Amino acid sequence: MRSSSVGSACSSAARPRARRQPRSPERDVLVALCRPLLTGDAFTEPASIRAIAAELVVSEAAVKQHLSRLYVKFDVVQGERRRVQLANAAVSTGAVKLSDLRPRA
Repeated sequence: MRSSSVGSACSSAARPRARRQPRSPERDVLVALCRPLLTGDAFTEPASIRAIAAELVVSEAAVKQHLSRLYVKFDVVQGERRRVQLANAAVSTGAVKLSDLRPRA
């Protein structure tokens, strides 16, 4: 009996990691990051860390921490333009929708 429980533990560890939905503060950062995309300009840059912090009334350090977790969740690799990659991944996977970017009334 013991060997079957070990086998099932090994098989679950071998499964690919499922992408988790961002927690609420992370989601807020993700939406704020993508909000400039609402302008519809062809080469719009995502929001800066400073702009996200100002919008959410949090520290820049808090935004950086949330972005670090989001990079992992969306499999964004080290390199240039990580915020652009993250914004593209968020929109293309449906984690952020156009309706999320519109200001709330």
